Amino acid sequence: MDRRKIYELLCEVIKEAELGKKECLRDDFEEWRLCNHAWENIESLVDKISETITREHRTMVELRRVKSLSKIINSKDSSVKNLSESNNIAWISGEIDSDVSLEDRPFPGIL
Repeated sequence: MDRRKIYELLCEVIKEAELGKKECLRDDFEEWRLCNHAWENIESLVDKISETITREHRTMVELRRVKSLSKIINSKDSSVKNLSESNNIAWISGEIDSDVSLEDRPFPGIL
């Protein structure tokens, strides 16, 4: 997998997204420019990323993920090995999702 190429493409996606955001804020914004940045250019970049990360790469990554999970999951009873003694996993972090305001969540405004 060509990580450098993927990195460069992701940088381009971020650049196009920032240009699209700036265009949205302009009082005299031009719809064609917004569509170019927010849709056409980003769509093309995502296609290039998809071509770079082939199906073989995605399969290999998934297999690694399953293999690493199998190391921590007990196959006999599907329990998690070396889990802390707490039975209430929601309280390990000290707060649950309903305690966090919508604005403080990772993607505010998206439900």
